[in-house]
Amino acid sequence: DWHPETNKLVSCSHDRNAYVWTEESIAGGKTTWKPSLCILQINRAATCVKWSPQGNKFAVGSGAKIVSICYFEDLNNWWVPKQFVAHESTVLALAWHPNNTVIATASSDCTCKLYSANLKEIEGKTKVEGGAKPPRLGELLAEFRQPSGWVHDVAWSPTGAVLAFCSHDSTVRFANMNERDAQGMPLVEEVRVRDLPFRSLCFVSETSLIAAGDDANPVAFSFSGGSWKRAGVLDKGAADARPAAGTGSATRAA
Repeated sequence: DWHPETNKLVSCSHDRNAYVWTEESIAGGKTTWKPSLCILQINRAATCVKWSPQGNKFAVGSGAKIVSICYFEDLNNWWVPKQFVAHESTVLALAWHPNNTVIATASSDCTCKLYSANLKEIEGKTKVEGGAKPPRLGELLAEFRQPSGWVHDVAWSPTGAVLAFCSHDSTVRFANMNERDAQGMPLVEEVRVRDLPFRSLCFVSETSLIAAGDDANPVAFSFSGGSWKRAGVLDKGAADARPAAGTGSATRAA
């Protein structure tokens, strides 16, 4: 993953480590990328990695069911991981909320979850509204158990008001952070499609989402008339004979 403001790359691998890559100048007016090791201290492969919006920390998911939130410690000049157990199986995808302190996770245990990624080393000990303490690192904020298949990817809208996640049951679900049920959980809208499962999601605006997967043709979703709908394929030269199978009613997170 590349951060546009810091111009740093972060990578992870089945070797169970992460590397932060910094571009440096060398002789002849050329540049090279210098790696800095972050020892994650996990016993399974690192499967996904994402910079935080501010670029001052990054998250790594793994086959060890763990999420590592890593930050740079100036005193010792190295990257330090802080960890918590997030799922009952492999973490497949991560997405940071724009506020830099909440992270969404997707897993092969068929769930999508929201966790606090607040680090006192980065955010300090600032109190939240009302004078209360901020959620501790790894505190579960919400859990979505609607999918009946692996959750392949998760994405936030630009403002963080909507969370989308796609699963192997050919469904994209949209959790509205501003609409809650009686238990205070986000309402979830389900859009089931006849496409093959999606593997990747990307919001291009607050009301438009692009999904790509096993059909080899990206599909657009749009919000209009109070609900999310499948808007069609992006490759207009390809036949689009797979309209949405239907939209489910809004439900609460389990």
